[in-house]
Amino acid sequence: MLELFAKIILIGSILGMGTIAVQKIPVLRNLPIEKEELKEKRKISWSLISKTIERRIKISLSFLKNQFLNLKKFKRDSKGKENKFSDDYWNKIRNG
Repeated sequence: MLELFAKIILIGSILGMGTIAVQKIPVLRNLPIEKEELKEKRKISWSLISKTIERRIKISLSFLKNQFLNLKKFKRDSKGKENKFSDDYWNKIRNG
């Protein structure tokens, strides 16, 4: 029964894709081919890419530096605080 439903869905999907393809082929044939514009769009601006990568690296480094400073601050602030847990706290949790 399940196999029958899978076959029906498969055939329906294939027929649906076929009808969409048949409808779009005439539209695609009428599109103008502009090879020159495609080549111009494909040109890669290496300077732009390098600037983008540089910018992302700077942002990442500043983020990491900020996180590191926050961690240092957290450690410094938590040193003076007293531990409120007993020594066997985790054993009590594990054993229930």
